[in-house]
Amino acid sequence: MWTLSRSAALSAAFLFLCVAQPVAAEEPATPVTVLSNGLTVIVRENHAAPVCSVRVFVRTGSMLEGKYLGAGISHVCEHLVSGGTTKYRTEKQYEQLTDQLGGNTNAATSVYWTRYFIDTTAGNVFTAIDILSEYMFGAAITWLEYQREMGVINREIERSLDNPDRLIHELATQNLFKVHPSRHPVIGYTNIVNTIKRQDVVDFYKERYVPNNMIVVAVGDFDAEKVKAHIEKAFSKADQRPVPVITLPEEPEQVAPRRVIREKEGIRGTRLRIDFRTVRLTHPDLYPLDVMSYILSKGPSSRLVRELRDEKQLVHSVQTWSVTPSYGAGYFAVYAHLDAKQLDAAKDAILEELNRLKTELVSEEELKRAKVQKISDHVFGQQTVGDQADELAFNYLATFDPDFGRHYTDNIQKVTCEEIREVARKYFKPEKLCVTALLPKGEPAGTAVKGSVVEATPVKKLKFPNGVTLLLRRNTATAVVSIQAFFAGGLRAETRETNGVSSLTALLMRRGTTSRSAQDIAKAFDGMGGSLGSGSGNNSFYLTANVLKKDLAPAL
Repeated sequence: MWTLSRSAALSAAFLFLCVAQPVAAEEPATPVTVLSNGLTVIVRENHAAPVCSVRVFVRTGSMLEGKYLGAGISHVCEHLVSGGTTKYRTEKQYEQLTDQLGGNTNAATSVYWTRYFIDTTAGNVFTAIDILSEYMFGAAITWLEYQREMGVINREIERSLDNPDRLIHELATQNLFKVHPSRHPVIGYTNIVNTIKRQDVVDFYKERYVPNNMIVVAVGDFDAEKVKAHIEKAFSKADQRPVPVITLPEEPEQVAPRRVIREKEGIRGTRLRIDFRTVRLTHPDLYPLDVMSYILSKGPSSRLVRELRDEKQLVHSVQTWSVTPSYGAGYFAVYAHLDAKQLDAAKDAILEELNRLKTELVSEEELKRAKVQKISDHVFGQQTVGDQADELAFNYLATFDPDFGRHYTDNIQKVTCEEIREVARKYFKPEKLCVTALLPKGEPAGTAVKGSVVEATPVKKLKFPNGVTLLLRRNTATAVVSIQAFFAGGLRAETRETNGVSSLTALLMRRGTTSRSAQDIAKAFDGMGGSLGSGSGNNSFYLTANVLKKDLAPAL
């Protein structure tokens, strides 16, 4: 986290002040207010300039879409809510009104939040609050706007598929995570996105856009109490309602290295990703992982930049980052842009540098420089009221502490050389390695990825007349077929009187049918060298089978 880079240079004296004098730690805690309808409100005064930023975060994103997983419906909803017609004003009226405020308004969707914001002069703060509240609770989602935005979204997906940097990220994420829903692109898959009907978006909006699923943040040159009171007035038009609880599956332990290669026409240069899964935001290893990333690739004197780009000239560029989200899908990434002929040498050189961290302590000079860079990036990342509003919201969404950034910078200063060596040993293990490469079509691949091709194929979604949904994905790398049947139910569907019925049902599904006994079923799967299992979770109960490809028909 805190990886916003800035090109401006600071004097050594100013950097020393940033590190040695933690002024932020002496500031009072940022107050958080929860209104009677469940809305969370965070307001901070900043009188440095006569401006303000108002932001609304909705707790929904691509990994929290439930039955719409893979459809990018959060992103579709964002397109229709931001600036769209509401029961209060037309789309044209909002365009004129936001232009009067300066036109600095937009929206964005991530894996676990959707954000709407207006940045304007401080005197317009109440108007900005009113507009955003109307978006949140009054969106009309008209048929014409739905049709238009679906076209826009399809073109956006097409552009993303032509963007090699975005494509390598998606390939690497899907290489890292086989179960966790953060593996799906935020904008969804074309074939699933186009199954979304207008009514689906309306239903999703009504379900997720409720005050108890939102955070409103305002930062600027105003009276905090007056702004808080106006937020309460504007957002009191909606009542608290139940929100679906989405339980995220646990990613299975990785037991062997993974390699994925993809060729694409029309791109220049090869992209290489080397990844290792790590930790969530609240884990103490967050801090040495973040500092280690800066030692490896922050600035011309960093290890990978100096060795791979400048001295060995194996790559055109190289960077690293440590991703440690609150939802648990953490990873450490090395990303390089290079020529295909250098793929093997670059991969080996990167792994050599990572292994060096496991055996040798980084120098005190490297450690000190990385800490200074980390703190300065954090300071530069809060220059505007919009930056500050984002940090408060991100901190609260992830930790329920809007001031988490203060603790973060304090803990960065405590990182030691020994801790960096320890996390390198803990996470950079050979069996945990994920290598992903994207090459121009026709370029020869190195032996590092040749013979290890795993072509990612799209998911096919079929709907049978009886209502059963079938999801198919072909994997040519193995002759094994995995079948999973999920049924709505589980712990959340049970009452006090029926507690345990889902687990019992899952168990009994393997204990015989009208045509086969439990022993018949067991012998059949033993004879195929396959396996049959069942279980129950929070939201479903399920039946699973794994067999060789030739035994698919009898298993079904």
